[in-house]
Amino acid sequence: LREALEQRPLEEPPVVALRRAVIERLEHPGVALTDTAIVYGQIASEHPDLLARAMGERQIVLEGLVPNLAARMGVDPTSDPRPRLLAHSLHAVTTTPWSTWLEHPTTDIAALVDDMLAAFEPVFDRLEATDRA
Repeated sequence: LREALEQRPLEEPPVVALRRAVIERLEHPGVALTDTAIVYGQIASEHPDLLARAMGERQIVLEGLVPNLAARMGVDPTSDPRPRLLAHSLHAVTTTPWSTWLEHPTTDIAALVDDMLAAFEPVFDRLEATDRA
């Protein structure tokens, strides 16, 4: 995901770039959600320790997005928490479609994620705003 975000034009607002990077990543032929991913996800969802590990690993991956988001926002992530909050909010917003997809693997996961990101776009836009109210 970090590579997909880095390939987006730097002029794109953080939320737009993040949304497009996520969707591109899900729709990329080399990243197809395979039967193995389905089985791993279903096993993890039935075992809280594995699920916690999988979710923790996703959080670590999303932490890698912070520098790019900060650059897009024109802020220093060591003094402004918004890039980190935006990155980790992505985890919360994408967990619902991921869980839905595990229950119904024939569902279009990219469409589910896109719907969730669209629903939360106003919140993300608020995080992205440069002036603090």
